[in-house]
Amino acid sequence: MKNCCFFLIIFFFLACSNPADNSKQSDKDSSSVTDKKKEESVPGENSCDNNLLFRKGVEIQTTTNNIQGNVTMKSVSRITKVYEEGGMTVSECEMKTAAENGGNEKVTTARYKCDGKHFYMDLASFLSDTKQNTRVETTGLQFPFNVRVGETLPDASNSIVMNRGGKEMKLTSHIKERKVEAKESVTTSAGTFECYRISSIIETDTDIPGMDDKSKEVMKEVKKKMGTNKMIFWYAPGITIIKMEFFMGDKLVTRSEVTGIKK
Repeated sequence: MKNCCFFLIIFFFLACSNPADNSKQSDKDSSSVTDKKKEESVPGENSCDNNLLFRKGVEIQTTTNNIQGNVTMKSVSRITKVYEEGGMTVSECEMKTAAENGGNEKVTTARYKCDGKHFYMDLASFLSDTKQNTRVETTGLQFPFNVRVGETLPDASNSIVMNRGGKEMKLTSHIKERKVEAKESVTTSAGTFECYRISSIIETDTDIPGMDDKSKEVMKEVKKKMGTNKMIFWYAPGITIIKMEFFMGDKLVTRSEVTGIKK
């Protein structure tokens, strides 16, 4: 459950910062990126106005596959509003997500912020539809426009606090050791992009009031057996996250990638 909560947040982030299946795009729309033409991000030349996440009307699609390579989910996201607030440029993104098994379409609104040098994902906005008696405590997940191989990016975290019978249970995911490992060319059905591969590990903690020492030790052992969870991003500054892979231990669980961009 802890890992699932965190992964859903990351997935919804990708849904708004990555594209998916192009089948619904008009053939007459010359601005649609569907012909696999190469797009390159140029480090040092990016600002809020140049980033796709801060351009009103941009539509992005994302496809998610399981370990077997089967499509499990598709998302279509659209930047609906861009404005200035508190010295930051803010964009709002409407994400429509549907599972491939025929589940109901889910609509979520997320927010991004930009200070001219970095953009930040507002993790709380991705869980704005959480149930009553539940609150979200988060820090922003930061991505710089000017990226250098070898640098370490700031940590981030998110917590879901649930009130049950007057007692609060807190699930916290820590995104740590965010390292820019390499610069790589990534090709999807949306095109070819020059990306930076950013790895991170995910540690989860559970705080349950009244838990005795024996229960705490059991939870530690379970966590140890699960191994270290890992997330890898392929990030193109000025464009978006092009691809993401999520690992539980050494096992690849799911992969999401941009499969279409409509400007």
